[in-house]
Amino acid sequence: MEAGDGEPLQGLSVAVLPAGDRERKGSQNPARFVRRLRENNERVRFLSDEEEKRLREAIQSECPEHTPDLDVALNTGMRKGEQYGLNWKDVDLHARRLTLRETKNGSVRHIPLNSVAMEAFKTLAKRTGRRGRVFGPPDGSHPVLAHRGWWEAVVEKAELVDFHWHDTRHHFASKAVMAGVDLRTLQQLLGHKSLQMVCRYTHLSQSHELAAVEKLCKMPSDSTLPLKLGESQSSEAGSSINGFELAKKASQAACVTSAPSDGNGTCED
Repeated sequence: MEAGDGEPLQGLSVAVLPAGDRERKGSQNPARFVRRLRENNERVRFLSDEEEKRLREAIQSECPEHTPDLDVALNTGMRKGEQYGLNWKDVDLHARRLTLRETKNGSVRHIPLNSVAMEAFKTLAKRTGRRGRVFGPPDGSHPVLAHRGWWEAVVEKAELVDFHWHDTRHHFASKAVMAGVDLRTLQQLLGHKSLQMVCRYTHLSQSHELAAVEKLCKMPSDSTLPLKLGESQSSEAGSSINGFELAKKASQAACVTSAPSDGNGTCED
């Protein structure tokens, strides 16, 4: 650097640093005086079924060894640092539970493992011999840094827009709420100290509640339901009895015809 090259930077330090700190600028980080932008905590981004399918296909094509990474992320809701900092000593496959000792809010958190997550950890156990970090790369590099290369490649290949690794946590939370998990339980699973942090997912629960009651609009009309043998609508008493029977039949019919499909033509409970 030539003698005059530092002058613009000196001018910048005068503009950025308070007068009392200019003498100490060599021992402090000037960036601490720059106001940080607040994170948008209202953002909720989760994968559609089609997007998840494309992402899984991309991983299977480019780096199938990372399929367990995605399965664990989508089924536990861990933060990236929590997942890639996990050690085998904190994985209890018998109790189907993880113990996170270093979390964002500073408290220990326990995470239950569903069937998909269990299969992922069994695959990882065979690969690593249950020693050291669960997701430790074979070359010994830091797992969070090693993760960036393959993740960015598969997201691009799957043509996902505005989807980042942290959004797998939103995916977990969104799917849980849509499956009927209450917000207090979700708060504990995600490791939030306040219920307010999970209120962003409330609208997902409301939309599914609306879909549930909307099914009542698809109930068959009375004229399409058969009457029981010997019943007649000619008398006032008979009409009262038939009305009860028709309502009962309509309820039973709605349970059969309006049950949600799993995509294969079968009904889910």
